[in-house]
Amino acid sequence: MNTTAPRTAIITGASRGIGAALSTHLAGHGWSLGICARNAERLDTVADALRAEYTVPVHAAPVDVTDPTAVCNFADDVEAALGPVALVVNNAAVFGPVGRITDIDLGDWHRALTIGAYGTANVTAAFWEQLRSTSDGRIINLSGGGLGGPNPLLGSSSYAATKAAIALFTEVLAPEAAEIGATVNVVAPGALPTGFMNEAVTAGPEAAGATLYEAAVGLRGSDVPIELPEGLLRLLDHLLKPSSAWINGCILSARWDTPERLDEHRTAIESGSFGRLRRIDADLYHEGLR
Repeated sequence: MNTTAPRTAIITGASRGIGAALSTHLAGHGWSLGICARNAERLDTVADALRAEYTVPVHAAPVDVTDPTAVCNFADDVEAALGPVALVVNNAAVFGPVGRITDIDLGDWHRALTIGAYGTANVTAAFWEQLRSTSDGRIINLSGGGLGGPNPLLGSSSYAATKAAIALFTEVLAPEAAEIGATVNVVAPGALPTGFMNEAVTAGPEAAGATLYEAAVGLRGSDVPIELPEGLLRLLDHLLKPSSAWINGCILSARWDTPERLDEHRTAIESGSFGRLRRIDADLYHEGLR
């Protein structure tokens, strides 16, 4: 990625939490920003703060990422205002209904999956030609870590299905991204006090289960902007470097996948299944890194 020419990034779900914090980080590094979210009032507050603190242009618009027409209009407006986008951060998501599948509102279940998975596809497709024109574009899809395994968070089937869909979507899209000189990766930022899991608090410990409920209580958000972990920021900055174009189609954890670890195991990552969504049985486990 050309670090000397003006750069433009878009971030979805930027009105609060991780999206707002990432906007601040990128603005501090000189990126022009297109930001969107459904809540226009909160989004305008974020945009005004960015403009006041940083000398970068910011284009903000209320957008429902489940509406492909609205997303395409946003893409056209961002390009007209700021130039072609070189970085797409798909962050918009909701946790979804909490409880047993027979007890929850399936309409809410579908809506959560639509926002997270369908919305990610809509935004990616809308900005694809702009990424092509930069020849070194980046797509970062935010997702949860720890998919699968023997101890899933009970009562969070909509959230888990959404994040698994985004992970596999990223893997399958990676060769297409490589064809246009871009990369696409999933980054799991780790648990942060954003209030994202408030649905589990509202549902209560009986519906959510003790583990999910206690985690959600500990991660309730506030009006104070969050500070992103250093590991997340280092990983993000690493993925944006021109020298990191070989990292493509990976599911990465900001907690464990440091830039040094990725560079150290480059050969294994490029040739094996490390960093991919896959079964972890006896054979495949030994194929991975130790």
